[in-house]
Amino acid sequence: MMTTNRMHSLLPARPPSPSTTAASARACAYRCLVLVLLACHLHHHGASTQPLPPPPPVGEAELLLQIKRAWGDPPALAAWNSTSTAGGSHCRWPHVGCDSAGHVTSLTLVGINVNGPVPDAVGGLSGLTHLDVSHNSIISFPKTLPRSLQYLDLSWNYIMGSIPEAVGNLSSLTHLDILHNSITGLFPTVLYRCRSLQYLRMSWNDIGGELPDDIGRGLGVNLSTLNLQFNKFNGTIPASLSKLQNLRYLILDDNHLTGTIPMELGELTSLEVLSISFNPFNIGMLPVSFKNLTNLVSLEAGRCNLFGSFPSCIAKMSKLENLGLYGNSLTGSIHPGVWGLKKLQQLDVSMNNLTGDMVVGSFVAMNLTIIDVSDNNFTGVIPEVFGRLENLTELRLSNNRFTGTFPPDIGKHSPGLQSIEADDNELTGAIPEALCTAGQLQHFFISGNRLNGPIPAILTKCDTLQELDLSSNQLSGEVPKATWTMGQLAWVSLRNNLLTGSLPSTMSNSLTYLDIGSNQFTGRIPSVAVRLIYFIADNNWFSGEIPADVDSGMPLLRQLNLANNNLSGRIP
Repeated sequence: MMTTNRMHSLLPARPPSPSTTAASARACAYRCLVLVLLACHLHHHGASTQPLPPPPPVGEAELLLQIKRAWGDPPALAAWNSTSTAGGSHCRWPHVGCDSAGHVTSLTLVGINVNGPVPDAVGGLSGLTHLDVSHNSIISFPKTLPRSLQYLDLSWNYIMGSIPEAVGNLSSLTHLDILHNSITGLFPTVLYRCRSLQYLRMSWNDIGGELPDDIGRGLGVNLSTLNLQFNKFNGTIPASLSKLQNLRYLILDDNHLTGTIPMELGELTSLEVLSISFNPFNIGMLPVSFKNLTNLVSLEAGRCNLFGSFPSCIAKMSKLENLGLYGNSLTGSIHPGVWGLKKLQQLDVSMNNLTGDMVVGSFVAMNLTIIDVSDNNFTGVIPEVFGRLENLTELRLSNNRFTGTFPPDIGKHSPGLQSIEADDNELTGAIPEALCTAGQLQHFFISGNRLNGPIPAILTKCDTLQELDLSSNQLSGEVPKATWTMGQLAWVSLRNNLLTGSLPSTMSNSLTYLDIGSNQFTGRIPSVAVRLIYFIADNNWFSGEIPADVDSGMPLLRQLNLANNNLSGRIP
């Protein structure tokens, strides 16, 4: 039997009969039909009990078009249109940036003249990292923003209300700028959740109240810029700010901060810019810990009730470029080390009680562009080294007690010199000839001194000169005739000198203010000065008839003083 079975397995199979084949085919077809009907039944039954799948997401091109429509189709977005949405062409639309995969990553919509709220469609751009809608007329904070956002600039708009809680969901946000809006409320602690935040500028708003005590711990160690200027914050500066060890810019000026300046700020050794001006702090001194702020490039501490001697710690700030200690009650003299700061460019110690001669010692601050020591009680001579400063643009020495002559080289080596103010001192000698050597001088004020001699004729070749005040000196001689035809000269006061000369019948079209009272001018009164608003010429030797048409020749005239001359006729 074993052998027989093995043999049967080796024999070829017998072919089926035709009738058997047809029956098998019919059975197979029947089974297939049953399966198909069962599948259709199950599909129909499932469709009646389960919700339809969601529609495909709106394409980014369509989202951009929704943004455009919500803003009323502004002309700046005219190139955004539905005929150019295929194949990622929206990535070539102006103001749009995409990554290599064609996803929108940036919208730079600066100054495109749109108004109203930020459209909600912005929140649908799931890959957006950069959104800049600054310099528009946006009226509210965006309601929806993609969590991918890293850079948000809403500055220079008209946004009102407080910063919404939803901003705290932007865990990747590194840059937030809301400068110059009308945002109110308290400091937004919701930003504590934005642990990546590096740059925060909230200046020029109406945010108020006290700064939170834990602000330095809440904002996180990544913060490098904190700008809160021009708000309504009150109370003291929190000492916890010292925890922001990566902070490079701390700007708190123009608030209502009180109390003392915390010595803990001296622990912020990475600071490059510190501005605390225009706050009503308690009367006191800069903390001695500020000697550690050796990386400072700019220190602004004006009008914040500083008292006592000039801070000696300033001399240790070797990187300092800008120093503003104006409007305080500092006494003594400028620390000699200040003149040893090689990088110093701007120095403003005006409106203090500083005294003594200005001893510059080993002067190396040759990069100075602005020197303002006005409204103090300095004595002695003006340092001659000021005349060798090649980058000098503004020199303000007014309201002191400087004596001696004005440095003769002032202007000679300073091609960008634009403004000189040295009025109300005790200076003697002549007006320097080199003032306008480079032809950039715009303002020259030196009234209330004891200068003598003539007005240098070369000064009239200074085509850029706009304002000239030589009043209350002892100047004499004839005023150069070219003075009255200088192209940009608008404001002139020569009052209370010993000057002579005459005026032309037609004055410069640029002249709006002219005071030559209490001199020795002769001749006739001008009949034409089309832009003149104030004309003061009392106590001179003018003669002849007052021009009958002076009212038409000087149509803008508001004040006219011709008293104590030899004039006849009447004022129209």
